[in-house]
Amino acid sequence: MRANLTRRQSDILFVIRAFQATHGYSPTYREIGDRMGIGSTNGVTCHLKALQAKGVLTWDAGRARTLRVVG
Repeated sequence: MRANLTRRQSDILFVIRAFQATHGYSPTYREIGDRMGIGSTNGVTCHLKALQAKGVLTWDAGRARTLRVVG
């Protein structure tokens, strides 16, 4: 990866990749939260925005299940 990620951020990327490999599409914020033990979608959003700022994750605003891991 290009950016220095925290352990939690690396784990979230792993969850996203594993879900995409299994299902063929991205997880919802709620599904990420359930797998990571994060109780609120706002908490998931904060982690995803940090990953976006580090340039390792993108998504289409306003569209469901469009998370894309970069690199």
